[in-house]
Amino acid sequence: MITAHPSLLPELVARCETLRHRLAADHSGETARQLEDATYTQCVITGTRQPDTALSVARRQMTDAMKREQPRCHRNTVAPWALGRLPRLRGLPGILE
Repeated sequence: MITAHPSLLPELVARCETLRHRLAADHSGETARQLEDATYTQCVITGTRQPDTALSVARRQMTDAMKREQPRCHRNTVAPWALGRLPRLRGLPGILE
């Protein structure tokens, strides 16, 4: 499956949503053309053919990218809530200085 670079997706999704709202308000031919272009790009980037499918795939890919970017807690890491419970660590070099 094609996966777009995560930095492209939020901007493209926002652009499509903005253009949809603008088109509903002004019914402009220029806005319709811009929306068609943005929707086509979103379909290509997500490897889909339907605009609604492209939007849901883009949102899922953004969610997956955010999950991968979240820092993981390692065994040797002190959780923030435990700082007050571990006073003996406060004087050790490199830890809670």
